[in-house]
Amino acid sequence: MTETITFERLSPTLPPQVETIAKRTKKVAIIALYALENSGVRHITSILKHHGWQADLIFFKQWYNNRVPNPTEEEVQLLCDKVIEGGYDVIGLSFGSPYWLIARELTQRLRAVCPDSLMLWGGLHVTLSPETCIPYADVLCVGEGECPMIELMERLE
Repeated sequence: MTETITFERLSPTLPPQVETIAKRTKKVAIIALYALENSGVRHITSILKHHGWQADLIFFKQWYNNRVPNPTEEEVQLLCDKVIEGGYDVIGLSFGSPYWLIARELTQRLRAVCPDSLMLWGGLHVTLSPETCIPYADVLCVGEGECPMIELMERLE
């Protein structure tokens, strides 16, 4: 016989599930740089949605066989347009170390078009080298991000 395991049993430190979740007001965009296979951002986006926030996941570019092409101006503009259209309160970038210079440039461009949005950085590079990231983001998520994102969003509400 197969046992059904609930989400709460897998992650006992998450806030408890409630029957009816009030619609939250804050909107979040999570942008995964060059990482279609990134399951962490998928989990975080799902958990935020589960708790009532509007959370959108944007996969920006993909790497091929260790080739990391810089984004074109057109691609950056499309990303900026999407973020403007979404009207996000929090914009999060998740990335590994090979992409941190690109993350810096994208953050600068996103700040220019969304000056009131909180810029959050997370991912492997931030976890391994947070001191290099402090000057560029408003908030850093070091390590697993599911619980810290919920706490951050609750504090922002």
